[in-house]
Amino acid sequence: LKADVWVTYGDIHLAINRRPVRIVGYGMYGNVQNSDQLSTANRNLSNNLDVKRTPVAKNAAGLYLEAGYDILSFWSQQRNENLYVFARIEWYDSMYKTVGNISDNPRYERTVFNLGINYLPLSSIVLKAHYNWRTLGSGEQDETLALGIGFDF
Repeated sequence: LKADVWVTYGDIHLAINRRPVRIVGYGMYGNVQNSDQLSTANRNLSNNLDVKRTPVAKNAAGLYLEAGYDILSFWSQQRNENLYVFARIEWYDSMYKTVGNISDNPRYERTVFNLGINYLPLSSIVLKAHYNWRTLGSGEQDETLALGIGFDF
């Protein structure tokens, strides 16, 4: 690769926690200088490296907004535990803008709608469950159930 490849990235975060309401959001935009030349270099990598040769877009973009409500607040304001029912909408496109002979494949654009619950028995532990409906820019759709646990230490 005989060209400089600078990556610039910016994002913005939103967090409003006014129990029983919780709203979070995020937006991002990224730029890769000379992405077409980087993609050409990736495409010409040796098979011995066993790496993907995925084309690189000039720009990527994404955002989400989530709103939740702590239903345990109906019973007591003094509880240390929380049970948030939430909805989230997401949109992201890892090939938002392309240059050169790089195709803007619609499968890289995704819109996702989520419904779920987050149970926090302690402020540092969360048990999660959500169901999502995802639509790709190509029109393909899928649905997923996810269960998880998270912790902060």
